[in-house]
Amino acid sequence: MRILVADDHALMRAGIAATLRELDPQAQIAETADAAGTLAALEKCGGCDLALLDLYMPGAGGFELLGKLCDGYPDCRVFVISASESVSDMRRALDRGAAGYIPKSCERPLIRSAIELVLSGGIYIPAQMLGALTGNGSRAACGAPPIARETDLPTCSSALTDRQLDVLHLLTEGRSNKEMARQLGITESTVKVHLTAIFRFLGVSNRTQAVLAARARDLSSPD
Repeated sequence: MRILVADDHALMRAGIAATLRELDPQAQIAETADAAGTLAALEKCGGCDLALLDLYMPGAGGFELLGKLCDGYPDCRVFVISASESVSDMRRALDRGAAGYIPKSCERPLIRSAIELVLSGGIYIPAQMLGALTGNGSRAACGAPPIARETDLPTCSSALTDRQLDVLHLLTEGRSNKEMARQLGITESTVKVHLTAIFRFLGVSNRTQAVLAARARDLSSPD
């Protein structure tokens, strides 16, 4: 896996890189400190699988660099890690094509879970933005678990990612987290992240309720 960490703070880059190596010790990780270096690194290697991007870096105004990455490298998932906790910045980044947005003030385990979600095909929405979208206020604590992008809880399976549906189907078969992880080729912590998103979507609080709700909505087996 090829990953680019773009941030003008060396300590932040080092922390993110360490987290990424925990997820994939074999990952090829490149680091850049400004917009020009970021674009040059992507052009040199022809893109990457994941780019972790600071929203405001030297040489780029605000969302300029994010737009260049999303437009120029559509196969690269861009995950914004920013000091800004502005809900408008979060919404704008996601609308511009980012696969997720997380404030730097969040704890490392949450950042790791959010990265795992993005790597597995999901979209991470921070607690602050979720609170604004659901009417619970925009000052939600930075500790809510990662969820899929669809936050209005529609009644169709399109609100869940394909991987989350895979987890849901295995859940209805009575599989354990370890069994799900083994069958899907992901970590148990990633399974837990997906289960959290599933519970939130279904409006339930445990596995039994999730199975019953899935069957009621005809989501218990693959099409």
